[in-house]
Formats: sequence, C-alpha cells, structure tokens
Amino acid sequence: MAESIKFELQGLQQLLARLDSDALLRKPVRKLMSSIGRRGKEEGRSSAPRRTGTLAGSFAYRVSPKSVPTFVAIHVKAKRGSVSYPRVLEYSPKHGHKGWLLRAVQAARPTFSAILAKAGKEIEAAWRR
Repeated sequence: MAESIKFELQGLQQLLARLDSDALLRKPVRKLMSSIGRRGKEEGRSSAPRRTGTLAGSFAYRVSPKSVPTFVAIHVKAKRGSVSYPRVLEYSPKHGHKGWLLRAVQAARPTFSAILAKAGKEIEAAWRR
C-alpha cells in the first residue's frame, strides 16, 4: 500500500511574486541602460571632432522598449549627403580622426562598472523588501 503525505505550503504566492523578473528587474535595469546610454552619448559628444558641431549634436541613445530592457543603442546620426559622416571620420585616415569613436567608447567603459554595481545593489535591495 502506497503512503501519501499531505502538506500545506504557506507563502508560495509571495515567493513567486518576488521571483517575477519584471517586478524585480524592471526599474533598476531600465535605469542602468539609461545611465549607460547617457554616459556613452556624453563621451561621444565630448570626443567628436568639431568643426560645425553637427556631429557632436547628432548623438542620441535608445533603450529597448521591453519591460525589462535588453539593450541600449547609441546612435550618431550625422550625414553628409547619403554618406554616414561619423563612419567616414572613424575609418578614413584621410581626415585625421581615425578611431575617434572607438576611443570614446573605450574611455566610457570604466564608468560602466560603477553603473552596473549600483544597479546590482538596487536589485538586491528590491529583493530584500
């Protein structure tokens, strides 16, 4: 004859609600992505070659529209005719600015660790509530 055990588990719904990644991660991750986007945009603007200011003024960022964002994209939208002006300056040795955008990204990278650490603390604090 098979034995059966009956038990009652209290608090399961509360635990499942806390494990819901949307509720736990939505705000801290969106803040994290926005901070990274802002920092990348600022570093790009400050590093952009300047003649008219069009290039520096064309930096923008966009955070993933998902509830818990999965990416942030930093765009440089300046064009000269149908040619991507930032791309020409980044890769063409002719203009004397080769690698300017890569250097800007590399300069911004160390600050991302602090932004990630802050987001981690916010997620941990939300979990403890």
